[in-house]
Amino acid sequence: MLSLFLTHLEGYKKDAIKSPILIILEVICELLLPLVMAEIVDVAIPSGDVGYIFAMGGLMLVLAVLAMAWAPPNTPPSPARALAAICANACLIRCRTSPSPTSTAFPPPPLSPA
Repeated sequence: MLSLFLTHLEGYKKDAIKSPILIILEVICELLLPLVMAEIVDVAIPSGDVGYIFAMGGLMLVLAVLAMAWAPPNTPPSPARALAAICANACLIRCRTSPSPTSTAFPPPPLSPA
């Protein structure tokens, strides 16, 4: 039975080896995304470390791009692809609507009574 299966792989042996490896790498990147987000929520936000938040956000973007790059062609959209698309769209919208750079790292000062 296996020999019959292997005869059908003639000419596709490289792809038959490469595809599972790429899928495993993609899945690893996608499984790391929630762990990085948990690190941001559990560690960086309570401590108020903005640099660490941006570093972890950058790591998430790198993981999303790697997952997209390692995805075999003609596969359905993955969470990493959706995250990359959402981030790109949010950046474009914010850049177009904001007259100047804004920071949400610190809450605004309280309003003084008139």
